[in-house]
Amino acid sequence: MKNNLLAKLFALSLAALCACEKPEKNVDPVEETQPGTGTGTPTPVGQPVGDPFSKTIGPAGGSISSPDGRLKFTFPAGAIAKETTIKVQPVENHAPGGVGLGYAVTPTNIPLEKDAVVAWKYEDADMDGSAPEALGMAYQDEKGVWQGRADVKIDKEKHTVEVPVSKLAPWAFYEQFYLEIDKDVLAPGEHASIKAIYQTGRKENLPGDLAYPLLKSEVIQASRVIRWTLNGQTDGTGGNNYSNVGQIIEDNAYAKATYDAPPKEPDNNPIAIGIEIDAKQFGHVILTKNMTIISPAKMEIGGRSDSNPTVGLTIQGSSLQGIITDSQGKTMSIFFTIDSFKGKGHYKVNQPGTVMITPLIFGRVPYLYGHYNDNGEWISGGGEINITEYNGNTKAISGTISGTFWWEQAGGKLEPQKASARFRAVPVVI
Repeated sequence: MKNNLLAKLFALSLAALCACEKPEKNVDPVEETQPGTGTGTPTPVGQPVGDPFSKTIGPAGGSISSPDGRLKFTFPAGAIAKETTIKVQPVENHAPGGVGLGYAVTPTNIPLEKDAVVAWKYEDADMDGSAPEALGMAYQDEKGVWQGRADVKIDKEKHTVEVPVSKLAPWAFYEQFYLEIDKDVLAPGEHASIKAIYQTGRKENLPGDLAYPLLKSEVIQASRVIRWTLNGQTDGTGGNNYSNVGQIIEDNAYAKATYDAPPKEPDNNPIAIGIEIDAKQFGHVILTKNMTIISPAKMEIGGRSDSNPTVGLTIQGSSLQGIITDSQGKTMSIFFTIDSFKGKGHYKVNQPGTVMITPLIFGRVPYLYGHYNDNGEWISGGGEINITEYNGNTKAISGTISGTFWWEQAGGKLEPQKASARFRAVPVVI
């Protein structure tokens, strides 16, 4: 009895140990499963976006194009038995990994005797985070499940993708592989989480018009990662160019990483975060996502710049005053005033001085935002304050400053200089 009890305890301990060591579930992106297996992941029907477009097409065939010319349905002769008004309504794209809009094509009760062809002209922005070779197309069935087509023809030079369609239904493009980032605009020194995702349902080389259900997207395993890149260059923990592009810190188990933004705005924005993966039958796929690094404040005067200046704002009555000073407080600053502050909008400097901008390089006399010429005419440098964020005197105020200003040298000679700034701060209310 005692030996049996020990044996049972040993078995239970071994089972618990195995359970603890079991890795997180992750389906291989090239797992060999039979087409048509899995029930797919249903999604809501997309709501209309904009106006529909339509055209009457009969047995002779024809085509219908979107007003912007990016989408075109072509019906060959014999595809439609009788004259029919084909209506295409742009809708929200709820396909797993969906890119661009979806298109609900009606009437859905008209069978196609021959496949139609849909052609889509994609733009670079559509491929941000993915790649043309990762594009697929699917229709949404009556159960809300997306059924994908494997016979996709892509022309990278023309930026077009063509797919045969066998029925009139809601159709949408989706990305087989793509980078998912929790935020694509960072402040210097901020962090972002990155995942390389793939669509588990897609299959290649299926006969005829056999479709496959799109399933829930998964994170790719780390064993499929060839390299991570920043601006096309391989990078990892502690990259040599961290001060300009930041760094990638990789996960050991999955195609996940943390991106650390550089400590200042980079010389070239945005930064391209990339991953090259080995997807077996899909080949080597390179996914790239742009990341913009923007400091909450920045200042430039006459070629000098500071990407992390100090900002102070004060509201007194109806007046907004501000001072932007370099991070060391030793080089330069910009003072500005808006006497009749009314929130968001553009405020141009003027001769009465109700809107003033005064750049200053320490050790020099203040720059002038306007001056009188020899004919007694007042000349403005086009100085302007643009308030882009205002939600009350106790909330943060954001804006930009720009214009040409004059440095008065010895003898009265005026030298023009460009000055600009970006600022955001919560004002002190007096």
